[in-house]
Amino acid sequence: MPISVKESAQQIIAGLPDDVTWDEIQYRLYLKEMIDEAEAEIASRKVVSLEEVEESLAKCLK
Repeated sequence: MPISVKESAQQIIAGLPDDVTWDEIQYRLYLKEMIDEAEAEIASRKVVSLEEVEESLAKCLK
């Protein structure tokens, strides 16, 4: 069973040093959110492969 967002945030914060700043906490949580979103897009195939990008670019540059 996947862990909740709250549990994930707690794990991230618990792994940081005691002298962590608010900015660092916010950055780490933001980074986790972006990684989770990217993984969801990959899983739902909402991304394009490098080969597809290169083919599209080659067509535009002709």
